Amino acid sequence: MAFSGLASAQTPVAPPVVAPAASAIPPVPPSPPPLTEDEAQVLRIFIATASGHGLPVGDANALTGEALVTRAVETAAALRGQRTANPRTIDKSWGLRPAPYDARAALEAARAANTLVSWTMSQAPSHPAYVALLQARTRYERLALAGGWPPIVFTKPLKTGDIDLVVLALRDRLSLEGYTPVAVPPPPPPAPAPPAPPASAPAGDVPPPPPVPAAPPAPAEPNLALFDIGVADALKAWQRDHGVAADGVFGRSVAAAMNITAAQRVAQIDLNLERERWLPAGQTADRIEVNVAAAE
Repeated sequence: MAFSGLASAQTPVAPPVVAPAASAIPPVPPSPPPLTEDEAQVLRIFIATASGHGLPVGDANALTGEALVTRAVETAAALRGQRTANPRTIDKSWGLRPAPYDARAALEAARAANTLVSWTMSQAPSHPAYVALLQARTRYERLALAGGWPPIVFTKPLKTGDIDLVVLALRDRLSLEGYTPVAVPPPPPPAPAPPAPPASAPAGDVPPPPPVPAAPPAPAEPNLALFDIGVADALKAWQRDHGVAADGVFGRSVAAAMNITAAQRVAQIDLNLERERWLPAGQTADRIEVNVAAAE
């Protein structure tokens, strides 16, 4: 059959509708269980002891639940050197940065493994330099709480052999910081000359009794106003530990360094503790340290 003058038309067919693939929704991790009273007490002790590291952790005795966990996480992060995001903002010559540390994840992992106590004890650095700073901080904090020390009035440089009342104050100041000078007694006086032998008695006379020997002289008391070898050695040890040229001379710069208050000394130690926390964890005893910035 023929069709003329007619155009055949086809109805367009819509493509099939394909539903978009459902995006994978990650499962919500379960919330950690509430703190037990034992765990809460462990975290409160952990936070309280961190104040001895020079950290402003505040009082956590009244904290519970999430507030307590958050404070413990902040404390652990601070002990791992995370309190300062970029140490170069404090010390422009510093080139190291603390490794990233997820304190909350580590805390919850310790709770799950029932190792919370050992976890709290492992947060602070344990290398010898850090431990020595902690011991020094404890000593100076006690001195600060007891009133510190009086300033030493500088009048003139003092060295071995000088006699001055300032040496008395210097002895006391060194002793307060654990550098007690060893008192050096003066040399003993010369022994008295032996008595002359008695004249021979005539025949038949009774010889005179032998002379009574003189009592030895009493030992002389050390002159504490004398800048002796003991003071010089103690001062050299103090100078070495405080970055001063160890020449054993009490000069103006030494007097200025000694007249820093005990509270200021604690603040200096706190800053050095923070620098130590910036260093890599797990330092080995045998290592080479190069202070590149100081060599410029």
